[in-house]
Amino acid sequence: MRAKHASSVRVAVRGHREAGFGLRGTSRGWRLDLGRVLTAVELVDVTDGAVPSRWVVEAVDGALTLDPERFLAGHAYRVELRSGESMLVYLYPPSVSARSSRAERLVFGEESDDVSDDGIAISPKSAL
Repeated sequence: MRAKHASSVRVAVRGHREAGFGLRGTSRGWRLDLGRVLTAVELVDVTDGAVPSRWVVEAVDGALTLDPERFLAGHAYRVELRSGESMLVYLYPPSVSARSSRAERLVFGEESDDVSDDGIAISPKSAL
C-alpha cells in the first residue's frame, strides 16, 4: 500500500520495528490519502502501552480524515483494508504554529509609568 503526502518511518510495534508512514497533522487532525476508491477503512491503535482501540473510518475521495478527538498524536495505527492489505501510520503532533489560533505582535517602546496598560508593574533594579 502507498500513502500520498506521507514520510517513511520505522515504527516499533511489540518489540520489533516495521516500516510505516508518518503523517503531519494540523489542529483539525491528520489526512491519509491512499489515492484509491475506498468506502471504509479499519484502524487499530498498536502503540506500545496504549489501550487497544479500533475504529472504522469512512473514506472520502480516497482519503481518510483522522480527527484529534479519537486519534492521538504520537501513536501508531494499523490501517486495514477490506481486501486484507494493511500498513502502519504514525501520527506526528501538530506543529506549535498550527495550534496558535492567532498571531500576536510585540511592540517595545519607552517606559512612561510604573504600571503598563496591562496592569504589570515595572520594578527598578536595586543597586548592588
